[in-house]
Amino acid sequence: WLRPDPPEQLLAGRASLVLHTHGGQGATVYSRHGSQHLPASPVSVVDTVGAGDTFVAGLLASLARDGLLHPKRLATAARAPIVRATAYGMRAATFSVTRAGANPPTTKELQ
Repeated sequence: WLRPDPPEQLLAGRASLVLHTHGGQGATVYSRHGSQHLPASPVSVVDTVGAGDTFVAGLLASLARDGLLHPKRLATAARAPIVRATAYGMRAATFSVTRAGANPPTTKELQ
């Protein structure tokens, strides 16, 4: 939505992380380590309202837990915490779509 440029070109600028969500098909994360597609878990979808916001909230919560919300730390982060954060965001969003309304899961529900 920001630009028609490929994610790799965005990473050549100031971006440290580019995420492309594919709804029920998962998400692809792009970083200095390359790209990795993570498939979504199949669930019975009730409502998709808030799924994107929940994905981002889960991603940010995971990055915060790993101390990676600072731009310089994110830029030099290892691959594992970036993929883990993406997977956590996907898990949160997947949980969210199984119930009506913009009703994101709690941390306890995701454990």
